[in-house]
Amino acid sequence: MYAMADREEDLKIGVKSTAILFAKYDRVIIGVLQILLLLILVKIAIIFKLGMFYNLSLLIVAVLMVYHQKLIKNREKTACFKAFLHNNYIGLVVFTGIALKLSFFQ
Repeated sequence: MYAMADREEDLKIGVKSTAILFAKYDRVIIGVLQILLLLILVKIAIIFKLGMFYNLSLLIVAVLMVYHQKLIKNREKTACFKAFLHNNYIGLVVFTGIALKLSFFQ
C-alpha cells in the first residue's frame, strides 16, 4: 500500500517498486495476500485452539482488510498512504486476540 502511495515518484526517479511491478494488478495481489494471511491466522487458531477472543479478532481483521481495499480502490495517493498507516491495526487486533485468550483461558 505504501508503494502505491508513491508510485508516481518511483516512476520519475526510476525506482522499481512493487506497485510498478504489479501495475494494474496491485490491488488484486494485495487482496490475495490479505486472504492468504487470514487463512494462515485461521489455521493457527485451529492448531492452537485459540478460541472465541482470537476468532473474534480474526473477524475484525477481515473487516479491516475490506476497509483497506476500499481505501486503495481508486489508487489515490493519500488514501493509499492512509491504508498503509492503518495497516498496523491488523497486528494490534491479532495480538489483542491472543493476549485475551492467554489472559482469561490459560
